[in-house]
Amino acid sequence: MFGAWTKDVWLIPINYCSHWTLLMVLPKKKIMIYFDSLLGNPNNDGNINAGGKCGVHICSWAYVIATGRMEHFQEKDMNNARKGIATYLAEA
Repeated sequence: MFGAWTKDVWLIPINYCSHWTLLMVLPKKKIMIYFDSLLGNPNNDGNINAGGKCGVHICSWAYVIATGRMEHFQEKDMNNARKGIATYLAEA
């Protein structure tokens, strides 16, 4: 059996027109949840898309989902999240 089919959660990053979003699939429950920091409105940038923060948002969501930690984060937290991601990658 293909290994991915045995997993409870799939996290699929999507890049479309330089904007990152995240698709979470729960195959056993037949559920898909789409995470979009712009809420599907490309004019709703609210500084999220500026400087690539949309990618930091999906990394933050993926972290919360993968670890099961219910961490609350907001736009103002993204610079610290970016630094945390960079530190983690540098140490890996």
